[in-house]
Amino acid sequence: MNPIYGPIHPRRPDTILRRMVRGMVPRRKPKGAAAMKRLRIYIGVPEEMKAMSFARFEDAQATRPIPVYITVKELSKNLGWSG
Repeated sequence: MNPIYGPIHPRRPDTILRRMVRGMVPRRKPKGAAAMKRLRIYIGVPEEMKAMSFARFEDAQATRPIPVYITVKELSKNLGWSG
């Protein structure tokens, strides 16, 4: 089987997240298309947000063991992203 025909998936973290959100939004309807146009995904922290302090909420932390989860960075590296 020729690898050109698929599966074709994004490797960069920002495009992985964009594709995930695209799957959850009704993008063929006007409100979904408008939502996708407003979507902004950054790799790292944007310049205008670097001066802000971040708060961590203990109630929102994951309670399961760490090996159950994978970060987007680890996923990208496993898919072949070298950034």
